[in-house]
Parts: sequence; C-alpha cells; structure tokens
Amino acid sequence: MSLNPHQALLSGVAEELADVRAGIESLSGLVSDLATHCPADLRGQALVRAQAFDEIIQRLEGLGGLMAALGVGISAETALKALTLTDLSRRLARNPTSPTDAPVAGDLMLFD
Repeated sequence: MSLNPHQALLSGVAEELADVRAGIESLSGLVSDLATHCPADLRGQALVRAQAFDEIIQRLEGLGGLMAALGVGISAETALKALTLTDLSRRLARNPTSPTDAPVAGDLMLFD
C-alpha cells in the first residue's frame, strides 16, 4: 500500500522527530555527567534542571508517535488519545485551559 503525500510527509516528520529525540537523549547524559561535577551547593539545582531533558525527550517521543500514527492513516482523534503526556494531549487537542487533573501514573517519568 502506497502512502499519499500527506501521509508520507507525516511519516517523514515522525522519523525526523525520532532522530532529534535520540540526539537530545545523548545530550541529556552529558548534562547529567556535568551536573555531578558542579560545586556541591549547586549540584542539586543543576540535576533538577537537567531533568528538563527528560520532559523534552518524552514530548518529542509523543509527537513522533502522533506523526507516525497519522502517517499510517489513524484518525487524529484516536492518535491524540494515545499520547501518554496528558498536558501534551490537551495542548494538541486545542484545549489548554481544561482543569489540570491529578497526575496519572506514567504521565511523566523522571529519572528513568
């Protein structure tokens, strides 16, 4: 089965996001290593800031999965429901003002 031009584009974007995610993941290890060599009084703050990489990686993974799903013809509604980060799903569904629910287990994994 051949992909239509839009599906091919979405699949290409998914692959690009996967490459970007891999690059950022490799940088996150470097940042964590550097944070461990910070002065003791700054180390805690540096490690917390380094965790931002984990969120970025997870957001890129979610977007890549969304693009891949759309690229194979899954409906946008179904693809959005499959996102693991609740806040990302809300933003992409264009409902960023809905009340924040209690975090669902697995929504955001830190220190994985």
